[in-house]
Amino acid sequence: MKRGLILLVMVCAGSANAVPPPAFQLTADCNAPVYASDSLVCEDPDLQILDALLASSIAERGNTDSAPEEQGDDEDWFRRSRLCAFEPDHRDCLVSAYCLRLALVADPGLLIGTECVVPDSDYIAASTISKSGFARKEAASDLNREIMLSGFVDHQNLFGDESARKLLGERWGGYGPDALTWQFNLKAKKDDPPGQSFAILVPNDILRDDLLRIFLRDARERSPTRVYLKGLISTFYAPINASTLHGLRVEVRATRDIRPDSQVPE
Repeated sequence: MKRGLILLVMVCAGSANAVPPPAFQLTADCNAPVYASDSLVCEDPDLQILDALLASSIAERGNTDSAPEEQGDDEDWFRRSRLCAFEPDHRDCLVSAYCLRLALVADPGLLIGTECVVPDSDYIAASTISKSGFARKEAASDLNREIMLSGFVDHQNLFGDESARKLLGERWGGYGPDALTWQFNLKAKKDDPPGQSFAILVPNDILRDDLLRIFLRDARERSPTRVYLKGLISTFYAPINASTLHGLRVEVRATRDIRPDSQVPE
């Protein structure tokens, strides 16, 4: 009996010192920040703009239950975005997290003037180095290097693990190259047929699903998805019949190095 009382006292004492779970939130709380990412947002005017745009977009749309399926859950996004605090480039990760989320839930016109708008002139168009999914002959010798590239997602070539399969549903094209990597293919031009594209290899990380949701939405709407990405491009021999072409692949460091621009001009 005495031993039972001692255990009860210990449990009660531990409960008294227990830290309660954070309050429910979908955007940064600058009045009483709990997360390191909230503190960063509240100290950074540009991040505050993105956070405010997200808050107003969620308020205008209503709760997640009334949102399109492709948008996913607001609270799930918030929890994952706060894991950016554990990334070596906390701010870059957080900017990317907000921009990916805003690409799903916000009016694109609201993003003008924010960090979500990519300067097109900084990127090389995939059409200048690739044709029909292969390297152009005149460019093949200069492609084993870091590159900033823009092109169009091949919505019929999206690959990943079982969780990606569950998210993509009918758009899942098969397993990724390995357990740690997912893949999509990039077309040089938006009207290129499926399959005339080359592989973009990306590590599975906390922002993967946000980008996949954008691909899925655009695929279902039959709308092209332009992306801007940074990575290591390489070539390999791809013999076809009597000729030898050079295939292409790009290895991207993280999902945050890919920025979508779904509003493709006609």
